[in-house]
Amino acid sequence: NLAKTPATAIKFFLVAIAGVISPFLTFIPAQAHHPFEGRVPDSFTLIEGLISGLAHPIIGLDHFLFLLSIGLLGALSIRRWIPLLLISGLLGTLCSLFLPILFPHLELIVGLSLLCSALTARGLINPAVMIPLIACHGYVLGQSMIGAEPTPLFGYLAGLLISQGTAILCGFMFLRRSIQYKNILLGVFLGAGIVFTYGAVASLI
Repeated sequence: NLAKTPATAIKFFLVAIAGVISPFLTFIPAQAHHPFEGRVPDSFTLIEGLISGLAHPIIGLDHFLFLLSIGLLGALSIRRWIPLLLISGLLGTLCSLFLPILFPHLELIVGLSLLCSALTARGLINPAVMIPLIACHGYVLGQSMIGAEPTPLFGYLAGLLISQGTAILCGFMFLRRSIQYKNILLGVFLGAGIVFTYGAVASLI
């Protein structure tokens, strides 16, 4: 029983954190905010584009959690899919920049992506569904750079690749060290997906 005490305490701690944070997530805007909010993209420099690409997926909590969930998912079952998912995300960003068609309800899809990621990790959904979902994330992330010059765009795409790859790697390494808590972690992502999906639906009403 003594050997099980630390593990039980950690499980309780994780669940408690999830329970406290989850209600407050409904008050956080689903979309990622630009690190240079208020600036016009066509005035960005290469360095500002790079910084924006590095920060953008991290500032948006839904995007960041989704990237972490991809890392967790990769550690569980689809490690070989991760490079394809990164490419899909960048292609989504490129489509947003060069084909800036406003697809409706993208934030709803972003919220649902967390649900799908957790369900995929449980083996309930085909992993192929993650390819269009991460492309939607990339599309949303690219919208803030519409109108920027090629030089800052290059920096932005480089920053996105570094930032998203790092977040996925962190999720992957975290689960490798906490594999015994995978069900709790997946439950947290499932709960976050429900919260963000609810927030997106509520904004449409």
